[in-house]
Amino acid sequence: MKKIISYTVVFAVLISCNDSKSHRQHEGEKKNKPIVEIEFERHLKILDSVVEKNPNDTIYTCCSESIDFMEKTTGIDGHADGTTLGKLFFSRNDFIKWRTWYEKNK
Repeated sequence: MKKIISYTVVFAVLISCNDSKSHRQHEGEKKNKPIVEIEFERHLKILDSVVEKNPNDTIYTCCSESIDFMEKTTGIDGHADGTTLGKLFFSRNDFIKWRTWYEKNK
């Protein structure tokens, strides 16, 4: 019984050390990127997850904050009409344009 507990503790320590190392590497990558690029990637991932969840749709309802960020950062307006809450949907073409802009300008 004591051996099982000892192995479990050693295993837990090894896993936590490994996670800590990968976390430090990830943090190091973040420090090398400008904040705008990190934010752009975050918003792009949000919109991408909506597109991937509904691949056959052409209009996606989601995330006015991310849509607003994309429009302001890229200068490419989405095709949705705005409301007092901001734009509430984006099109597949909007997403493709924003992603293409990012690939060219990162």
